[in-house]
Amino acid sequence: MRYPDYAVFSEEIRKSEKAAREESGSSFALMHRAAETLRDALLCEIPSVSRVLIAAGGGNNGGDGLELAAILTERGIGALCILPKDPSPGTEAAEALAHLTAAGGKTVRELPSPEALAGFDLLVDAVLGIGVRSPLREDAADFIRKINGAGLPVLSVDVPSGLNADSGAAPDGAVEAKWTVSLLGLHPGLFTGDGPLYAGKVIFDDLGTGTGKTPGDDPFSPLLLTYERVRDLIPQRPRTAYKGLSGRVAVIGGAPMYPGAAALASRGALRSGAGLVRCVAHEKSLPLIFAGCPEIMLGEADSDGISDALSFAGSVVLGPGLGRSEWSRGVYEQASGAEKPMVTDADGLFFLASDPSTNPKRVITPHEGEAARLLSMAFAGVHNSRFEAAEELQRIYGGVAVLKGPGTIIRSKDAQALCLEGNEGMATGGMGDLLSGIIGAFLASGRLSLFMAACLGVTIHSRAGDIAAADGKTGMLAEDLIPIVRRLASGIGG
Repeated sequence: MRYPDYAVFSEEIRKSEKAAREESGSSFALMHRAAETLRDALLCEIPSVSRVLIAAGGGNNGGDGLELAAILTERGIGALCILPKDPSPGTEAAEALAHLTAAGGKTVRELPSPEALAGFDLLVDAVLGIGVRSPLREDAADFIRKINGAGLPVLSVDVPSGLNADSGAAPDGAVEAKWTVSLLGLHPGLFTGDGPLYAGKVIFDDLGTGTGKTPGDDPFSPLLLTYERVRDLIPQRPRTAYKGLSGRVAVIGGAPMYPGAAALASRGALRSGAGLVRCVAHEKSLPLIFAGCPEIMLGEADSDGISDALSFAGSVVLGPGLGRSEWSRGVYEQASGAEKPMVTDADGLFFLASDPSTNPKRVITPHEGEAARLLSMAFAGVHNSRFEAAEELQRIYGGVAVLKGPGTIIRSKDAQALCLEGNEGMATGGMGDLLSGIIGAFLASGRLSLFMAACLGVTIHSRAGDIAAADGKTGMLAEDLIPIVRRLASGIGG
């Protein structure tokens, strides 16, 4: 389905919810509209549904579930609501419970027995909603475990219970949904961190509010990246183009043990539109790099070779296959101060972490482990706070930070984006090297900002992975993406 342009953090969702209530003149009208949307989504996914079990919490999320139960009951669909505790009097959830009771609906306090569960087609999770923060209370964590053990397909309201709607963190586990219906705004946590593990298919409805069409009051509402959304950014060559005009990229890395990383970055740059690519590597790696792609220009990574490459380049990719030896350190120190748009990746990030610097012309592309080193924090701290980690990476190191992983985040000084493309089959060696070359090519074009070059590179790389996954996610190689990258970078397919 088509999603809005921007994801929306919880604070903005609450503002939209308040505004919608004030506009309608009824605090209950929005909840009823949400329940109708849930009903429609449910019937679309399981048209033949006859009995629905709804787990409801005591807040507005639970109120949506109670109102859904009332609407289904009035439609003649069996709906049983698990309500461990009645909502507070005078709340919208209490009004929904009154509607359910008037419709002849039933509530119980605990999950039915395994034998009774077998009579239901679906379980609706309306327990915790978007306000969850870890650690979970033990009773909530236990309820989530029971839902996951019920053996029923689950549709979650807003977010799977236990998942942080903003960060995508679920350190204590979450409901394993087959579908999630995100209401009012699209929650970024569904697409990053642990979100893809729990959310299933994400269905969106803004309930007529238009939330997500603009960043709203938050300039850092994440721009949602898909190939269709970024395709028009691809630099187009004029009919009079020549190789020097199409962008020159210098790839610097390729220690003796790792020639393939530098070769993949170089090939990624060429296949993404760079007119010329010079790979500067250890002398022992050069024959292997040349054998894989004779179009790559070569240079030895000594003082003269590095200096020549930096003079030649419109952009620099520093780090693929660089290694961590004294030779590697010397190469890094000679190249890292270049006054050119630069992508720093892989072992370049290792040396950057040991001697931090700020560079407004640099894109860094760490995965979570590299980000943890760059930020001097634990891996879990990065994983559970991906947006905050990306913000801190950009603040410390300048330019643009690309925090790779499920739901890659791109952060500049004044904007951020979240990529909706990509899959777990891309978790193999060489994928990051390919990405750094792709971004390097778009930087070398001279027609894109650092931020938009990174957004375009990440999205094309990720969509190529999704297309390659048609042949299976297991065993996917970076090499498999290269011909697809060429088509996507030409605006073909997708």
